[in-house]
Order: sequence, then structure tokens, then C-alpha cells
Amino acid sequence: MSHFSRIRTLGAAGLLSLAALLSACGGGDPSAPVATRSSNAVVEPIESVQDTSPPTPQFIALMEEGARLNAEELQAAQTSAAPSTEEAVSVGTPKAAASLVAIYRFFNTTTAAHFFTASVAERDSVRANLRWMKYEGIAFYASSSPARGLSPVYRFYNTRTGVHLYSISESEKTNVQTYLPEFRYEGIAYYASQVTAASTSGIRRFFVRDRGFHFYTSSPEEAARIRATLPNYVDEGPAYFALTDTWTQPVSVDLTGGSWLLTSRDNQGTSWSGSTLVFTQQGALGEYAELSGYFDFLGNGSPRGREYFTGKLYADGRLVLSGYAVTSNSIVPTDYLALLNVAGNQFLSGSWGRTGSSVIPGTWTAAR
Repeated sequence: MSHFSRIRTLGAAGLLSLAALLSACGGGDPSAPVATRSSNAVVEPIESVQDTSPPTPQFIALMEEGARLNAEELQAAQTSAAPSTEEAVSVGTPKAAASLVAIYRFFNTTTAAHFFTASVAERDSVRANLRWMKYEGIAFYASSSPARGLSPVYRFYNTRTGVHLYSISESEKTNVQTYLPEFRYEGIAYYASQVTAASTSGIRRFFVRDRGFHFYTSSPEEAARIRATLPNYVDEGPAYFALTDTWTQPVSVDLTGGSWLLTSRDNQGTSWSGSTLVFTQQGALGEYAELSGYFDFLGNGSPRGREYFTGKLYADGRLVLSGYAVTSNSIVPTDYLALLNVAGNQFLSGSWGRTGSSVIPGTWTAAR
């Protein structure tokens, strides 16, 4: 990718040659698929003339904070998923991923930035109406709908510069919405992974400090070339992990097979580790699967009773359970939230204590 000052000196022919050179940049591997915007609507017009004044130190600092938040969130996700990034444990045969979509890329010849869309309608509209947007084809793949192990990639439009920002980080999204009013939130662009796993392709993210926008690539060779030749492109690490054309939609996992061992502690220091979770019934998985079962609790190693619950397992792996009866006065019914990992054998990032002021909140994970 080119430094903007170099682009201004290239002229039209040189600019087109540069655009061709960039066909491997900013989103990645043409052999990998892309996702579509949830609305499939065409965005507001991408202006041909943008504010080219240098970004302010405050803007740069906020962008750098966003990068830190994104890296921190991805690292936490990878740490949680580390024990189970192998083949998924599933029931039935994985089906072809109907939600797998191509992400299309354009090169903006007036800003030297790239634009990505999963919407065929938006792609065609840009090609027909915005002559300064050079179409470069499929950049990578993603999912057009939620799935277990995937997270939304959010899309923002900088109304000052006419360039888009893409982030998979909830905390970076909040940072942008809170402190950067020039960014207009456009919703979920597509769904990708926060962790590296089978059938994913890493998207590298660079911050162009003197222009105030980001560059994305899934090509390790392209990333190495940028690091070696363009010092104004600051390598911020992985943006997220896109999908490859071998990705399949995770099938329903049967939670009722055996028991789950808890690792847990409440906010008053009591250890509930060694408790077990048993699912006795599970309905068919559509948008979600209805569940029922019970917890057998050990508090600091001693039996503390049983809690019965009902709940839902959503297609994206979210687990929501609500207790309705207990067999001991030492525990009270409470709510539980967790996330089923990609392999289907661990609940991650669990929490409890969402019902009633008498409930002591805590954290938990479970594995079988």
C-alpha cells in the first residue's frame, strides 16, 4: 500500500499501477470468502473529496487506544479458547455453511484507503456510481449470520475523511462511539472469529498515522513488505480472523452426554469448584435450543445441595440458564450466563448472580 504523499506524485497511470499492486492488500487472500452486511443496504455516498488535513494528536491517541482494546480483547479470547481449538465435538454431519459470504474490496483512488462490503447490492452500486472506487474482487470470506465461535465485525464511516473502520472488538466499538463523533456507526458488517482456529484466515491491521485510517490484509507476505517499506504504517497486530472456503456451520452439540465439571468462585471467596452440571433435556437447535437440568454444588469441598434450571443455548454459543428450585437452604435459585466454545466441550466466561439482591455473584467455567 502506498503513502498518500507518494500517490499525489504518481499521476493517473501510476495510480492505477499502484492500485493493481494493492490488489493483495487491505483484506487479504482472494481465495478466502467474505461476509455480508446485515441490512444489505447501500451506505451513504462515499464522497470523492475528503478532508486531507493531518489527523490531530488527540485523534491518533484515540485510535491507538482502540488498537490496544482490540488486541487485549483478542488475546483474552485466544487464552480462553486455547485448550480447545481442535476439531469440533458435534452431533451429526457438519452442513455446508449457507451463511458463508464473500467480502468484496475496493481501492479508493482519492484516499489510498480500501473499502469492504459483503453486500452484492452495495458492491454493484459502488461499481456503477463511484468512478474513483477501483473494484478489486473478493478479499476474504466471513459469515452473514451469527454462529458458534464467531463475533460481529462492526463498521464505521468517518464522515470527515470518507474512510471506513472495521472492528470485531466490543470495547473498541464503545471507545469509537463515545469519543469519536466523526465516525458514523453503520452496524454489523459480517461475522468473523476472535481466535485463530481451523478454517480461519488472519486479517492483519495497520494504522496509517499521517492519514488517520487503517489498512487490512490477510497476506503475510504483504504485511512483511509493508513493515519493511512503509514506516508510517504501524502494525497493530491481528484485526480478527476471517473464514476460509472450508468453513462449515457448527452443528448442534448434544449437551446431555455426561456431566460438566465446574471451576468457580463467588465474590465472597467461596470455592464452588468440583460442582457438577448435568443437562437432562435438550430441544432441537433453531435460533436456540431449550434446555433443562441441574447443578450439584460443592461449597469449599462440602455438598451444598442441588439447583434445577431451565434455559436456552443459542446458535452462536450463548448459554442462558435460570434456576427455579433448590434442595438446600444454603443456596438460592440464580441465573447463569456462559459461552460454549467452538469445540463444544467447554463453557467459557461464565457468570452467575443475576437474580435477587440476596444472591452472591461469581464466575465459573465448565468442561466435560
